[in-house]
Amino acid sequence: MVEIQQSELLEKAQKIVDLNMGMIEALSAAIEFRNGESGEHVHRIHDITEFLLTNTPLGEGLTPDEIGQISLAAIMHDVGKIAIPDAILNKPGRLTAEEFEIMKTHTVQGAKLRENIPQMRDHSAYEYAIDIAMHHHERWDGCGYPDHLKGMEIPVWTQIVSLADVYDALISKRVYKDA
Repeated sequence: MVEIQQSELLEKAQKIVDLNMGMIEALSAAIEFRNGESGEHVHRIHDITEFLLTNTPLGEGLTPDEIGQISLAAIMHDVGKIAIPDAILNKPGRLTAEEFEIMKTHTVQGAKLRENIPQMRDHSAYEYAIDIAMHHHERWDGCGYPDHLKGMEIPVWTQIVSLADVYDALISKRVYKDA
């Protein structure tokens, strides 16, 4: 009887995990739809991140669970774009300097959004998600934003998501460019 109840509890816990994952994917996909993307970008970022961390030396020292949490957090990397006005988010041409400064705020807005959702704080991907949202546009030479981190000041998981994001941007058609 105990084994049956334990099995039922594990099954229910897995359903809750699946529901949480579905909500995270839905929010991220909604933001992608808002700026004319198919919603597949977030799935590709997840898959590329997971692949790089699993199949290259970049993931050495990370457990499979950590890789899963980082890949999940990668899905939410651009959630701060919800705070960007449509006129800027969907502009077909090059952004002005002023518009680009507004666009750059999506990193800080994404981190703030997560910090303001109490339920997120208990999620094992929380710290990864905050860091990835905030720093996925940092650059090795320190010329990125918002904090101008450089080199190994940028955690490896954030570097991987940044690589995945740039790669996907290069191979995908966007409102402002061809693949």
